[in-house]
Order: sequence, then C-alpha cells, then structure tokens
Amino acid sequence: MKFLGQSLRKYITSAKVADTMPNIVKERMSPPTRLPVFNNKSFYKRTLPPQCLAFDSHQGKQVFLKALQEGHMENYFTLAQQMVTQNEPAFCGIGTLCMILNSLKVDPGRLWKGSWRWYDQDMLDCCRSLKDIERDGITLEEFSCLANCNGLQTVTKSVKDVSFEEFLKDLMICSTQTGKIMAISFSRKVLGQTGDGHFSPVGGYSEKDGKVLILDVARFKYPSYWVDLEMMYKSMFPLDATNNQPRGYVLLEAMRHPVGVFTVGLNKYSWKNVSNHIHHEVTSAKSVQDLINRLDSLNQSSIPLIQQRSNSSLSAEFQHFCNVLESTDTYKLIFQNTNSDAKYLTLAFWSIFSLPTFKKHCNPALLDQLIPYLKEIDINEIQTQVRVLIEQLESLTQCCKADKPCSASDCCKSS
Repeated sequence: MKFLGQSLRKYITSAKVADTMPNIVKERMSPPTRLPVFNNKSFYKRTLPPQCLAFDSHQGKQVFLKALQEGHMENYFTLAQQMVTQNEPAFCGIGTLCMILNSLKVDPGRLWKGSWRWYDQDMLDCCRSLKDIERDGITLEEFSCLANCNGLQTVTKSVKDVSFEEFLKDLMICSTQTGKIMAISFSRKVLGQTGDGHFSPVGGYSEKDGKVLILDVARFKYPSYWVDLEMMYKSMFPLDATNNQPRGYVLLEAMRHPVGVFTVGLNKYSWKNVSNHIHHEVTSAKSVQDLINRLDSLNQSSIPLIQQRSNSSLSAEFQHFCNVLESTDTYKLIFQNTNSDAKYLTLAFWSIFSLPTFKKHCNPALLDQLIPYLKEIDINEIQTQVRVLIEQLESLTQCCKADKPCSASDCCKSS
C-alpha cells in the first residue's frame, strides 16, 4: 500500500500530469516549503539585581523621602523634568549630556525644530562624529570635551586619583546645590547588571541610607535605581579595556556666557594634526603676515577651522558683532591678503594664537607683532564669541592628550 501511494504521488507530480492540474492541487501536492528561520532574540527591559533598589518601589520611595528631607535632592527635579532615553545603544554619554545641558538651562544658540532652540542628542558632535560615537561610545575625556564645546564648565576626575571621601564630598555638593550636576561613568558588572561601561546622571543622595540615585538613561533596559554609595565608588575602578584605565565622574555647571554662534570645525583627531602643523609653522614664521598666509593655506586644504553652528539662531546682536569684527585691524589685514572667508579666518587666528602653547613658540620679534592683534579679542562684542572657541580648542587639546578612544565592546551596547 505504501509503495502504491509513493508511485501515485510520483505519477501525478510528473511534469506531464502537473501541467494539466489546477494550481490549488499543485500547491497541496508539492513538498512543504521550509519556513525561514528568524532571530527572535529581543529584550524588553531587565530585572534589577538585588544590589539595586528600584526608585519606584515602596522602599525606594521611602529612601527618596528621607533624602528629600535631608536636602540631598536639589538637582533631582530639574533633571527629572529633562529625563531622556539614549537614542542609540552606545549613546549613554550623549543622552546623559543632553539631559544635563537642558537641565542646566543652557541655550544652544541654534535651532532644534521650528523656531525652538533646544538640545537634542543629534546635536552633540563636536569632539567626534556621531557616526563614530554610535559605533564606539565615548570616553570620560571625550564626554568632558563635548560638554565644554556646548556651554558647560567641567571638572573631570578619574577614580584612581580620588579617595572615597573626596567622592562623597563632591556628591554632597552636587546633591545639596542647584546648578552643579554629577555625571558618572561606571561598570554595570559591579552592580550586578548586564553590559559593562555606562554613563548616567546622579539624581541625589540619601545620607541616612548611604545610597545614591542613578537616573539611568538606558530606560529601555533598567529603570532609575538607588545603589549603595560604596558600591557605586567601586564600580568606577574596573579597567576600560581600550585604555587600561579606570573610569570616573564629571562635575558640570553652566558657563557664565552664551554658547556662541560659531564653533570649531575640527574633532580631536583633526585638531591634533592641525595643531602639530601650526606648531611647526610658528617656529619658522617671520611675521604676522606669514602666520596669516599659513593659516589660510591650512584652512583651504582641510576641514574649515571655524564654522557657524548649524541652524544657528541669528539676531540683531549677531549682526552688530559682525560689524564690530569687520572694523578690527585683524579682519582688515586678513581680508586684504587671503582667499578664505575673512570673518572665519579672523576668528581662527584669534582663537588659535591666543593659546599659550603657540605663543611660547613664537620668537620675541614675532610675538611683539602679534600681541596688538590679539588684544582686539578684549573688545566686548567680540570677547564672548572668541572665548567659546578658545575653550573648545583647549578641550580638544586635553582630549588629544588623553587620546583614549572607546571600544564598542566596552560601552553599553551589550544586552
């Protein structure tokens, strides 16, 4: 019987017979199609380990109440109003910084959408491109550099240089004062979580319970939670596999002046090359005109040294600034002798040659010629814009010195 069934199936599925069969019969008699294999591994949040106390749990609420009564939640409310979820698996540093910038009411000076100025994670690409950060994340030094480029003053501390007592002192300052916020870079493994390197803002501290509040920006993974202060301190010690250095934290507060319409058009890698080139040129330059010519040549052959921030919100004050800039001797000299946009090259000239590292390489005769032009930075309308550029270049220089690029395996891309 079995043989008969096999023979019948072979006959009716032969080409000669199959051509005369209705499609529905063909489909039913055909061998079953192998279904595609899908990778259905996905995650919706993780359960907090026992070391971490959920912020919204009954016990977590009790800790919050005590911390509030102690006066250690001063920055919590401004941070909570700006709570974000990081846009990419490796954007923990970017998400943390965006949240802090908006919490500290830093005006980005450029449009976000429509007529609104606001910080978005996609706007934070000063020290490295967002594409690189999406792939690799950022280091503690790069986080500070980005903060400086976007209107924040920073104090960066590696845990290897900080005692537990100093960490506690800094935490007390940030939890009892508004306007100064701590961002922490730590290893999730120490807290019993999955993944490894991560950034998040610190939301507060309970002295009675000895717990610190972490406002986790990877909200798709973990909620906000309380963790023992000592464990938090220890979580910064595991070495970053890329630079063999422990992690740390950054204290951030708003600068006393606006961000500015202009920005440095270089990242930490291109600035390192440009800086080395300028150092070489400064030692052989004979006059200010030499410096201008060489800066112009560099500007023509590389990424623009200075550029206008994308979607900058321009005003009558900005037009007044441009008028004042164009009346300076520096601008007039550059305008007469270069092929670049004289406005941008003037800003590059002032910001670059104001750095002590370049001044000290000038011969005395050249420095005497240079100083009158650099003094024009002190004009009120010019001072703010140029100061921002100088701070950006100083931050890039510090970032270059550290030069500890992050690796994809060490950021919060792990599930």
